[in-house]
Amino acid sequence: MRKKVMAKLVSVVLITALLMTMLTGCRFGFASDPDDPNAEEKKEPIDTSTDTFEYDASLNGTNITLLNTKAEIQVALEEMGAEYEKKSGVHVEVMPVSDDSPYTKMISLYNSGNPPTIAILDTTYVIALAEEKGVDMSEEKWVSEAEGYLTKINGKIYSFPLCIEGRGIIYNKAVIEKALGETFDPASITTLDEFRAFLDRLVEKGIKKPVSMAKEDLKCYTKVVTGVANKI
Repeated sequence: MRKKVMAKLVSVVLITALLMTMLTGCRFGFASDPDDPNAEEKKEPIDTSTDTFEYDASLNGTNITLLNTKAEIQVALEEMGAEYEKKSGVHVEVMPVSDDSPYTKMISLYNSGNPPTIAILDTTYVIALAEEKGVDMSEEKWVSEAEGYLTKINGKIYSFPLCIEGRGIIYNKAVIEKALGETFDPASITTLDEFRAFLDRLVEKGIKKPVSMAKEDLKCYTKVVTGVANKI
């Protein structure tokens, strides 16, 4: 029978162990664009030769789940989880999110009585779930190394920064050039003030709303890993 992590303390230990192993003692790689069938896969083997983490033997046989909302690293996480299990004896099940939003998936798992131990979520979702479901990780050693990238909720830290993703704007060059009556070079806009001035020009030329943003695009794209306590 698989052991489940039920106590907050154990959850915190597992989260720390997994993240420290993945981020300080190992490296791995995969295709630069896994969605491009013509891309050449340049894979770097997992190297654990510099892993000095002291694993807790009492956790051998434990099973934890990781909810992954970044499809592009699913394979890498599965491979890293397998290496982690060899060293720690802890099995990591990487659960991908496909059609549902991460928040919907999390609520669904809680309602089914099977919440994940760890979840990769946007900051928005962490704020919505952390105080009720999360584990306070304010006293973890890595906190001092992540200043400036942490999300604090009422003075407590519930998540570990994973990555920062860029955002961009899709523009219609033909519409812009027709409105301005000149050739448009996007490279000519290099500052926020220049962008504001450019939008003001478009408004003056009759484009009342030069920027349109879908609701989904308004969320914060800073990804974090959050420890989840099994409060059911």
